[in-house]
Amino acid sequence: MVASESRSDRLCSVHEPTGAAGEIAGHLHPKAPVPTRGRSIERGVLRPTGERAVMPAFGAYTGGLSIRDPAFAKIFRAPA
Repeated sequence: MVASESRSDRLCSVHEPTGAAGEIAGHLHPKAPVPTRGRSIERGVLRPTGERAVMPAFGAYTGGLSIRDPAFAKIFRAPA
């Protein structure tokens, strides 16, 4: 069975983030530059706040979106 969302008392896991409190979302899969040995590589990052989180990609073939992308600003109501 596949569900578009799953809810418990305070948490809701969804594919596309809406910015709702208690939400754990995917779809955007944030990534950020990580400095290492004099250079920078991009890796998936967890983007949490006190109210919601957007999960990074876990698969090798799943892309990611820069944490600085405007899409995150509208979900988290502040510049990413």
